[in-house]
Amino acid sequence: MAQGRSSSGRDGDRDPGKHGDQEGVPLIQWIVSGIAVLVVLGSFGLIAYDGFIARRGPPSISVAVDSIGRTGALHRVHVTVRNDGGSAAADVQVSGELDAGASPPTMVLLDYLPAGSREAAVFVFTRDPREAGLRVRVESWNEP
Repeated sequence: MAQGRSSSGRDGDRDPGKHGDQEGVPLIQWIVSGIAVLVVLGSFGLIAYDGFIARRGPPSISVAVDSIGRTGALHRVHVTVRNDGGSAAADVQVSGELDAGASPPTMVLLDYLPAGSREAAVFVFTRDPREAGLRVRVESWNEP
């Protein structure tokens, strides 16, 4: 019985990755390569914009009360701390206080607040902040 062989008689001479007729690069490969080039160029553009054109300046930190809720005997005050400035802030201290000095303020510390970002925080009080004269404010921050 004869074994099946190619017309040249040697199967080892053929490269399994090549076909008899040369094919072009598949369309999907061109599409994926094009998307990759756009992503890389977009990344370079974003880096250039941030490095040369983006607004600069000191941090501009603000705090706003989002909601007040109650859980059992405790009252929660949800706040949003924003940095609308042109540079980051570190160690942002925000205080929440009832009755303007009747009790010590509660402090929240945010480690890092990038430019153009916001962060949520929660203050907890034993008295109802709606009746006790709530005051929240930014106390201090560091410029890294």
